[in-house]
Amino acid sequence: MIGRISSWLDRIQAWAWVAALLAVVLVWLAIVSQPQPIAGTYILTTAEVVLENQTVIPPKRVTLPHIWDDEHPPWHGDARYTLDWPATLAADASHPLALYLPRIGARFRIWLNGKLVSEEAWDAKGYVDTSVAPHLVTLPVDLLRPAAGDNRLVVEVRGQLLRKSGLSAPSIGPRDALTARYERVY
Repeated sequence: MIGRISSWLDRIQAWAWVAALLAVVLVWLAIVSQPQPIAGTYILTTAEVVLENQTVIPPKRVTLPHIWDDEHPPWHGDARYTLDWPATLAADASHPLALYLPRIGARFRIWLNGKLVSEEAWDAKGYVDTSVAPHLVTLPVDLLRPAAGDNRLVVEVRGQLLRKSGLSAPSIGPRDALTARYERVY
């Protein structure tokens, strides 16, 4: 009888040890998986979004990442995100700026001050999923306005139900710094 109790206690201790180790690993993964800004760059964490051709869903402010399948009812079609330009990020011809998108899908276009600067599979037919890889978009210096607050960055997303549609929290800043992150990740 004592042998069975001892064996049972040994198993509980082993399970407790495994559970504690698993908890530590999960906490560590949660910490290291959070996006970390690179020196001189900004992570854009909010946007105003409008779901096009929908009268039922009014424009709203969202926290990024924004996943369409989490909306009720789930979104599909075209949406337009207006991102907040960082107040202290000014144009500098000697240090071009870029926008780094860790995940965006399923198809997208990027507009800077009303001009199209990037497009991925917007009108493509068939299966397209741009969310499987990060994207780096150079922001043309000649389109930037001198006062940071005057710049307008719009991301259009064409998504589908159950297709990882939405927008992650993009980073904006010096192209060289964001290129290094893009190359390290992709």
